[in-house]
Amino acid sequence: MTISRNENQAPVADRPRMALVRRAVPQRLWANFEEAGRGIDLTVFETAIKPVEVESPETDAFQLLHHPAPSVADINRLLDEVQPQVVLCFGWGDLCSLASLTWAKARGCRTIVCSDSNRNDYARASHKEFAKAQILSAFDLAWAAGAQSAAYLEELGFAGEGIHVGALDTVDLAHFESNALAARSQGAALRSQMGLPERFFLCVARLSPEKNFERLLQAYARYHKMASPDRLWDLVVVGDGPLREALEAQSRTLGISEHVHFRGAAGYDDLGPYYGMAQAFVLASLKDTWAVVVNEAAAAHLPLLISTRAGSSEELVRDGENGFCFDPYDVGQLAARLAQLASGECDLANMGQRSREIVQGHGSEAYGQALTAMGKRAVTLPPRRFSPLARLACRMQLMQLK
Repeated sequence: MTISRNENQAPVADRPRMALVRRAVPQRLWANFEEAGRGIDLTVFETAIKPVEVESPETDAFQLLHHPAPSVADINRLLDEVQPQVVLCFGWGDLCSLASLTWAKARGCRTIVCSDSNRNDYARASHKEFAKAQILSAFDLAWAAGAQSAAYLEELGFAGEGIHVGALDTVDLAHFESNALAARSQGAALRSQMGLPERFFLCVARLSPEKNFERLLQAYARYHKMASPDRLWDLVVVGDGPLREALEAQSRTLGISEHVHFRGAAGYDDLGPYYGMAQAFVLASLKDTWAVVVNEAAAAHLPLLISTRAGSSEELVRDGENGFCFDPYDVGQLAARLAQLASGECDLANMGQRSREIVQGHGSEAYGQALTAMGKRAVTLPPRRFSPLARLACRMQLMQLK
């Protein structure tokens, strides 16, 4: 394998060589990496046996290379070929991240760990938290998605001055904004073509237990009973998953099946019309590290109703300005918020505009700027020590993954 380089790129001294090894590289990340590639020399390896996307990005700003790499030795060979100055790791518990960290520590390469985990997204066991803390101690810098993630990193012992907060879980804002506005401009014609109701709340999520659809449907049923006909919005659900049949049955039991529309999964380029036709976006997750669908909805100028358990809630929702946060366990509170947004008393257009303004710092451009700054900072730092406990924790975790 030979890695080609763009001859027009600036000298390496001004553009740190950075590599990321990740099992899957979905299309939503391409714009982020393209922006980052303006300031760093970035190579991204996708190691899944079958690529997530059939096509590759048409850009020379970064390299996306598909190389099935199911073992530590395979990942070592990929990194040996590139010889990066900085290795980027998405998390600290999977094969790609642990193998990349181990490779980097053996060669004096700097490391950056990305995390959108928070204290509440999973049940925590003390022995596992101890092992995480040891592994984290070996990274030179950390990139936290938001305040909740940064607090969790500090709880695990990572020094605050080494943590960059924000712009990790980002999307191509222009993509979702332009597609939504284009759909909105077609109005009734597109709505009829897609078979969408005139007014609706939109939820984009996997139909799985942590997304809390059972309570969302209960809350919608309460709202449905209290709303007057001229203030009644439908609920459109985009996504698929193991609970679909059960949720469809629940909607029939609650007597709301005519107003709840399960549309199945939609691809990256197919979401725009849903965002464009919706009146507001709702997400009721019991746990969600960040939830980039909130970024997407905000980019599409939608008011937001977001669970406090979504990592993005603190950064992307300003209560009363662009929507509301709610306790995902409180069905009554969510029902009241649904009714409030549909009441006619909220300036939905202004709230949607505020969503777009607030999310501006959470797009691909901000991602690129942040990663460039961290890459340039990382190469100036002395590498952190790879302690015996950190080595042991990495080795034990890798053994469990084999």
